[in-house]
Amino acid sequence: MRRDRYGVVVVAMLIWLSVVVFAHAGEWRAKEQPDLKLKIVEAEPLYEVGVGIPITTVQLGPQWWAPNPDGKTHDVIQWYYPSYLGPNIGAVMDLGSGVVKQIRMPPRQQCRGGTILGPDGKIYHASVKLGVGMNLHIYDPTTNEFTDHGVIVPDLGGEKNDLTIGTDGKIYGTGSYGALGRAGAYQIDPVTGKVTNYGPIGPSHKPEGVWGYSLAADDRYVYVASGKIPWYLVAYDRQTGKDEVILETARAGEDLQIRQLRHGAIATRYLGFKGTYVEGGYERKVEYWLYQGRAIEKKDPNEAPPWPMPKDSKPWVSEPPRPETWQGRLQPTRDGAVEFWYRYRWQMVEEVTAAGELPEARGWKVIRFKTPMYENRRTTWVRELPDGRIFGQSDAYQGNFIYDPQTEELTHLGKIHLSQYSAVIHDGKVWLCGYPSSALYVYDWSRPWTANTTEFMGKTISERAPDANPRYLLVLRTWSGVHHPYAAAVGANGLLYFGGRWYRDGIQGGLAWYDPKTGAAGGLRDPFNNYQIHYATTAAEGTILVLSTRAVEDRARGVPKPSQGCLFVLDTARNQVVRTIEPVANLDSTGPILGVGGTRVLGMCSDPDDPTGSLLYGVDVGTGQVAFRKKLPFALEWRVRHDRHDGGMFDFRLGPDGKVWTFIGNALVRINPEDAEIEVVGMARIGGSMAFSGRDLYLSGSVELRKVPDVIPEK
Repeated sequence: MRRDRYGVVVVAMLIWLSVVVFAHAGEWRAKEQPDLKLKIVEAEPLYEVGVGIPITTVQLGPQWWAPNPDGKTHDVIQWYYPSYLGPNIGAVMDLGSGVVKQIRMPPRQQCRGGTILGPDGKIYHASVKLGVGMNLHIYDPTTNEFTDHGVIVPDLGGEKNDLTIGTDGKIYGTGSYGALGRAGAYQIDPVTGKVTNYGPIGPSHKPEGVWGYSLAADDRYVYVASGKIPWYLVAYDRQTGKDEVILETARAGEDLQIRQLRHGAIATRYLGFKGTYVEGGYERKVEYWLYQGRAIEKKDPNEAPPWPMPKDSKPWVSEPPRPETWQGRLQPTRDGAVEFWYRYRWQMVEEVTAAGELPEARGWKVIRFKTPMYENRRTTWVRELPDGRIFGQSDAYQGNFIYDPQTEELTHLGKIHLSQYSAVIHDGKVWLCGYPSSALYVYDWSRPWTANTTEFMGKTISERAPDANPRYLLVLRTWSGVHHPYAAAVGANGLLYFGGRWYRDGIQGGLAWYDPKTGAAGGLRDPFNNYQIHYATTAAEGTILVLSTRAVEDRARGVPKPSQGCLFVLDTARNQVVRTIEPVANLDSTGPILGVGGTRVLGMCSDPDDPTGSLLYGVDVGTGQVAFRKKLPFALEWRVRHDRHDGGMFDFRLGPDGKVWTFIGNALVRINPEDAEIEVVGMARIGGSMAFSGRDLYLSGSVELRKVPDVIPEK
């Protein structure tokens, strides 16, 4: 019965497609242009105007706390950085004296490594010194000194550098040896300063990446979650120097975490993991006691741990109660001004004095300082809004901006916790999607930006609040597995589609969709286990979704790389793949694509037979037929050839004149979708994402937002 019903649906779909194809009938041919290379080489430079630098800011980094020797106050270190590798600058605020001093992390080291308050009351920070090994810094609140102890574990690196205090009071750290594909661990004795390197532990993950993700230690063993394909729970015996895998997960669909307790450790295994630890983000979880080098499954959530519990259990560090704080002005103003407000309980004033409502009258104290500010490294994406303004974004987590061509006002709107990879404009709003975990936000440009803003001494409006603008909605990784959602499109069904690639726990692709009306989400993973999704478009008035992919090995399941990438054609009424198309033989990636009317899709890709050239192709996604392949005299821009979606230095989109605008050989061109004739507009200084307003073209790709005036032909 199921097959019969499916057959009826398929037949109906094919009949519908044939009707659509017939409605767009006619032979589709590409016009030959033997003089195209000469036209590009001889093209005049575009006249370009810089309209301003959209964002001048700095990233708000981690905050470290350490108790002062007076037993009543703390030192607070607030870090700032323009990029992970620096410069990382910390403001040391002594809440006892009110004195502020500045400290710096060495170049190309992160303030975001492993950090812990040691048993001696000092802050220990481990971060990778690139190409050398694990570096240690210690902050001493007694002297207010931040000391570089140099590389303590040669060759140990990795993105995760967690630290923990074992049950013996010593500090343990982890990392990874990328060349070996193995995790690593070490011990720091805070009393003697001695470092014991345990070297590589556990099996190799090669050819996968490796992360020593989380760890714990008891009186004899160090436990490391080595991951991610598969996860190994490794127990290292400090007495014998031997390690053993005490738990191994499946290669895909599971996750593993270790948590340190005061007198022992726990591991949690997530089965059917969908990308988040909240309920619904996994099918079930299993907890294990880690004891005597074994993983002992917990039978009852209330059962007692297997290790003996002392009568008196005290924390490693005796810390006074932290003060009440207001940190609404830790994000600097454009000139770098910062304020940190705090009051300890013993500083509070019971009754408001004659000073009225001033915070100082109620015991509040403020520390003011300035931190360096930086211009955004690059604008990475722009699009025009229906009212003619330009909405855009800059580098990761730097936020969004808006430019009004009428008033020439360029405004940094604010920041959200998003590294944007894709966006669509739909239903009077901008839908932003990106890292981590394909987080989805919605921004209503008709309302003020309120997310993560605050009034003086007031409550910050969380980006998750119902009335926040932009507003965080959910993570789509739950349905697609995707961390980096490169491709976005809107279907005739009103659904928003986001496709991309996995990261860390696989390199395969996935597709998710979201219904703005109901808030419901869904997605597909299995069709894309060997295909990363890099571009998306719609055809047949949005009833067809077309996805351009790169062929990859599915390492999580051990499936080899297919011979080439292909276009996936989905029926948006059922959200099912109805066909795949291989537009060019022996091609890894099918490149940028664009629906240009009816069931016609125009694409651009590398030429597998000519590394100095590229191809423009046309396909009819209704029939699956390739209409033409037109040779282009230049290779694709480097980022496009390698499916690198950083930098915002390329676009392939429909202009207001009905032509396809893109870049070939550093030249800005317009392509007639009827016959693929290419008109050279001018030589671009660098490429960019494009937005159109009036007759002007706006480009990302540099520190400034750029305008090419009067470039769009008059109608």
